[in-house]
Amino acid sequence: MNKKFLTVIGSAAIAAAFWACGGGDIYEATDNDIVFKDLLSQSGALKNRCADSNGCDGAFDVESSSSSEEQVVESSSSNSGPAPQSSFSFRSSSSSIEVIPTSSEEAKPVTGLGSCAPLKSPVDKNTASAQFKFTPNATTSGYKPVDFAAATYEWDFGANGSAASNGGSTSQMVTYAASGSVTASVVVTMKDGSSEKITCTPLQVNGDPITGCACTTDAASVDFTETPDVTWKVAGCKSTSDITSYSWEGVAGADPSFTKTFATAQTGWAPKLKVGNSDKTVIDVTCPAVKTTSGPEYTLDIGENASQKPSKDKMSVDVKSGGCISIRGSWGNDGYKPSITVLCDMTATSSPVSFTMTTPSKKTYTATGATWGFSNAGGEVGSISGVGKIEIDGICLEFTGAETVNCYLQ
Repeated sequence: MNKKFLTVIGSAAIAAAFWACGGGDIYEATDNDIVFKDLLSQSGALKNRCADSNGCDGAFDVESSSSSEEQVVESSSSNSGPAPQSSFSFRSSSSSIEVIPTSSEEAKPVTGLGSCAPLKSPVDKNTASAQFKFTPNATTSGYKPVDFAAATYEWDFGANGSAASNGGSTSQMVTYAASGSVTASVVVTMKDGSSEKITCTPLQVNGDPITGCACTTDAASVDFTETPDVTWKVAGCKSTSDITSYSWEGVAGADPSFTKTFATAQTGWAPKLKVGNSDKTVIDVTCPAVKTTSGPEYTLDIGENASQKPSKDKMSVDVKSGGCISIRGSWGNDGYKPSITVLCDMTATSSPVSFTMTTPSKKTYTATGATWGFSNAGGEVGSISGVGKIEIDGICLEFTGAETVNCYLQ
């Protein structure tokens, strides 16, 4: 058994048991020790200033009628948890025995207690839909869920934030009277006194709404070896306040168009676009994805200096769902400028049967077939303007009911 003895020269002789606050063991006096209760019976007063079970300030005052001589015995304790470490001096005098801290550490700020973020962003101003939530980190913080349940939470929502209730909760509903990007914070204080100020992920509060924005691009699929640059444009945005910014891929500006140069094949890539107005409203606008290929994925070749389109028997291609067709060749008949039509047939192997063709101009053709499939599904994809090179990309297919469809020029 661990003991720490205190010898008082005088009428009383006692042993003071050592108390380890925080995560350490507790050693209590027993009949084998020089009992502390004899002293208590003489004095009748004990002051324990332990703040809680996880932290002590290390002072006990016990009145005594013993002599004025004193002896100091020092003891130290060490804890592995977040509680402070302390060392104590025991003093005896004619009036009291006092345990005096000779060194101590106050509870220090900690890091990694958790994170904070809005549950929804953006929200509109003057509505009670803004909500911040603190998420505790019980895996690496060293604290258990029960410790976070006993913690206190002090929220700060900024000058424009008005909370339905404030403090004492891991989740808060807030109303903001002004638009813009706002940041809240929460001070988390654990029961042992350790604390951390956590800044929340910013919340976008919108003012006057922005509507009508439409983002488009020239083709759903391109051969980047021939057409590396792809451009997107946004138009139709309306708001009571002036439209002031177009942020493409996180770069703010005033250009409603964006161009990306491709050097690799990708199944689909689209830029991230945010549109803002003078009332500090910011909205996300979805742009169509573009598939890029190293060379045409599927090709229908008209031929060189062609005077007429090849027949189905001479030119067709089997295409998988998600694939895109390119038309290549050159035209030599200036007196004949036909439209170009792509049609597809399916022999179904499963159900349901469906088909969608998207053209470079974003026109779509759809078909639903019987259990056997369908034929002649599709439509016009472009036209021949005169003698010269022919390049049409981005004739893309989505379908169910078979692994491939057979497509040809008409």
